[in-house]
Amino acid sequence: MDVAEHLIGIAHVLRQQAKQRLVRPPLLVEFHRRDLDALLKDLVPGFLHNRRNDVNSINDALERSDFEAIVILGHKMRGDGAGYGFDALSEIGAALEQAAKNQDSETIRRYAGELSDYVERVEVVYDE
Repeated sequence: MDVAEHLIGIAHVLRQQAKQRLVRPPLLVEFHRRDLDALLKDLVPGFLHNRRNDVNSINDALERSDFEAIVILGHKMRGDGAGYGFDALSEIGAALEQAAKNQDSETIRRYAGELSDYVERVEVVYDE
């Protein structure tokens, strides 16, 4: 097998994996302040659970064309995310808020998918 055939084979495998949407590796969020860790250990699981629920709420609101509800959810997520140490959630929240203000359903769907992916993959690591 020459190099070109090998590269074609690799490209084929990568396309198949992309089609199957293989499980992506977890995202790690690390907390390094012990005084903060104790408080966050109790709060973070509920916070992430609520973000999982937000995915359903966003999709339900989108189905009803209730863009104002998505503006509110996105705004709250934007504000709360960084406070809990999840800057990516703040970015997703800001994008959802703006997309809802623009009544951009496609962008809302995309960011709702990113939110779902993020909360399913995130792993929180605390200093012990």
